[in-house]
Amino acid sequence: MTSIDEHASPDAETPPPVGRDGLIARLKKLPPPVIYTISIVVTNAMSFITMPLMTFYVDKAQFGQFDVALALVEGFTLIAGIGAAHQLIRFASTADSDREAADVASELLGVALIFCGVLSVLVQLLTIPLMAGLDVKVDPFALRMMLLSGTVAACVELPLMWIRLKDRAWHYLAFAVGRAVTMVVLLWIVLSAGYGVTGLMISNASVMLAGTAVLVFLLWRETGVKVSIDRFYQAARYGAPIVGAALCMFALGNVNRLFMSGEVADAVIAEFGLAQRFAIAVFLVYAPFELWWMPKRIALLKEKDGYAQSAEYWGLGVAILLLGAAAISLTAPIFIELALRDQYHQSSAYIPALIGATVLAYIVMLSNVGAYAREDGYAVLMVDAIGAGVAILGYIVLVPLEGALGGAVGALIAMFAGNFTRLGLYVVAGLKSAPIRYPWERALIGAAAAALVIWGAPDQEQWLLRFGYSVIAGLALLGVMFALRLMRPVEEPLLQILGRLRDTRG
Repeated sequence: MTSIDEHASPDAETPPPVGRDGLIARLKKLPPPVIYTISIVVTNAMSFITMPLMTFYVDKAQFGQFDVALALVEGFTLIAGIGAAHQLIRFASTADSDREAADVASELLGVALIFCGVLSVLVQLLTIPLMAGLDVKVDPFALRMMLLSGTVAACVELPLMWIRLKDRAWHYLAFAVGRAVTMVVLLWIVLSAGYGVTGLMISNASVMLAGTAVLVFLLWRETGVKVSIDRFYQAARYGAPIVGAALCMFALGNVNRLFMSGEVADAVIAEFGLAQRFAIAVFLVYAPFELWWMPKRIALLKEKDGYAQSAEYWGLGVAILLLGAAAISLTAPIFIELALRDQYHQSSAYIPALIGATVLAYIVMLSNVGAYAREDGYAVLMVDAIGAGVAILGYIVLVPLEGALGGAVGALIAMFAGNFTRLGLYVVAGLKSAPIRYPWERALIGAAAAALVIWGAPDQEQWLLRFGYSVIAGLALLGVMFALRLMRPVEEPLLQILGRLRDTRG
């Protein structure tokens, strides 16, 4: 029998030195999910710096109008993206060679640049009519800048996805951190100088435009740019339905601000929008997994036991989402209590429900691989269109109502209804192309445990007690996820790490 040591590599026998060169060598060996974790932690830390900064200089009514403008910009950004990142995953990740994958990227870049340029001009012409129709009360020039950055910056998703496909996690980290730090510094300068919401909008737009120019240039230099008629047809056949689906998801999320504008006080929209930012922070916990998993999930279906592996990774994704939901739900009110002005403290009331809606939306994304594995995106479009229709109907009917079911609560009900509809339809739509047996029962038990942990938390005014509870309850919930075997893909690596630690101590 041959011992393991006989096959050990020279690197294993001679670890890198502890000096600067050795540290760099060890950092280069970090797996991509760890580097993605660092990038997400750093960029979200920057976001938590900007939140007290914005709420200190901007009152709730102005913040609410900023959120309405931001929702408008997001809609055009989704259109400008033409689904290029998803197309890159679909066609470059399954290419037969690196050269073929680079050709896909260069042709998609050509399509994206032309489409974003044309759309940017049209949006600038429509800015004033849109402001009047949607009752948006912000500076017109600032909104024009945001709309320009939203349409042009949609191109940034393509080079970022290329970086992820090539596992260049350190490049991703450098860009994400550089953009976040620049945005925070510029934001502090304009707000402290008294430029308010207008300065906030212009500074954010400027950073987005500059970052897009850098990444597009780098991708252009690596793959070139080509104009392919066939790729335009592909954008219509595969990309356009995905854009439609993305707009449907937009209808399930931030578009509620546009329906709330004029029906709900700007201050309430601000509280709702602030709580939504904390809900999105669930991605802080989930992003390392998502950034690694999403580009690989379709290719895995072609491997032996691909369906079984997909089911296990689905369970891991759900477990991470539930743990993130509990962590943010428990700790965000502490941050609000200690870091934000008193007028924003009521935002905490919306956090658990908005986090629940966010987690549900991500679970839908985890469950839609069967629909995305098809040759076209029409199944995706159909499912998301139906879900969006349910949500929009809910906004129209419920938001204007008086009482407990109206306003922001009505918007929440509509979001849940739309996403539950999508989840059921995606499972059915994916049965033929990817009949994956997801562990639904264990996931539901885990969700119930997470909800119980959140429900039992002390009030945010008792922030020290709530913090202690969060630590203990969070560890207990992690144990539940392991007991349910939702963490199965990471069990063996964790046992190996614990074994090495035990051997080191011994």
